[in-house]
Amino acid sequence: MVKRLVKSVLMWPVRLLRRRRARTTLATLGAANSAALRAVAAAIREALDGTASPEERASIDRIEERRRELLESGATIPVIDYGAGSDPRVKRTAEQMRAGVATSAAVRTLARASKSPASAFLIFKLVRHLAPSSCIELGSCVGISASYQAAALTFNGGGTIRTLEGAPAIASIARETLARMAVANASVVEGPFHETLSAALQAGAPVDFLFNDGHHSGDAMLCYFRESLAYLAPEAVLLFDDINWSLDTQTAWREIARHDRVAASIDLGEMGLLIVSSRSTLRQELRVPL
Repeated sequence: MVKRLVKSVLMWPVRLLRRRRARTTLATLGAANSAALRAVAAAIREALDGTASPEERASIDRIEERRRELLESGATIPVIDYGAGSDPRVKRTAEQMRAGVATSAAVRTLARASKSPASAFLIFKLVRHLAPSSCIELGSCVGISASYQAAALTFNGGGTIRTLEGAPAIASIARETLARMAVANASVVEGPFHETLSAALQAGAPVDFLFNDGHHSGDAMLCYFRESLAYLAPEAVLLFDDINWSLDTQTAWREIARHDRVAASIDLGEMGLLIVSSRSTLRQELRVPL
């Protein structure tokens, strides 16, 4: 606890500097010709400022209450992990990830692995400003980030989200979380991504917002990006988590950001955002350190 507090205090000046630099870049984005870039700039600005209506805040408070409940859980559940694991220093083979690694996890540990309130709020604001019709999420975990997206879609007055989770026990918790939020626009697709993603993309096509928050492997990032291209809307936004998780994911992110279909890429530090367009356009590579 003391170490975390000291680290938080020491990081505060760094965060302030990053935010000042971010606002400089946001001013440029806000004047861009692309409506999607302007929407992204507005979303990031509101996320940094904590801008939310009373109704939005009440909805977010309900989601965070669910997060606190899960963080206080003493339960442990069986897990089949189809991803790269939790430690970038431990390399799993492609065969191990495809077959899944049987393990167990404390529910509170899974809840801690969910996107932080600040990151989840940014995703909420992205969905609010971009107003997508069809969202896909890879990696439901316990349903926190999916709940933020579903809430944003509800405020927008339309749109659906399909969230994919490999482990049955975790998928069950995600369904319970979404049920608690009483949203009718979200569904949990259970099973490993290599078995479920194609059908989810077909069902959701054209997909205009995709959040990849699972399987932190460079090869997997590239594979799922390429697989999604055929099902995207003419202009779509893709958000990748943990792009700097390992050298492997950093390399994959750089390759994806330079793909012919990518009109703009924004390195947010922890996450990376892409605007993918079917129209020929000048490619932009940007950094907005958050």
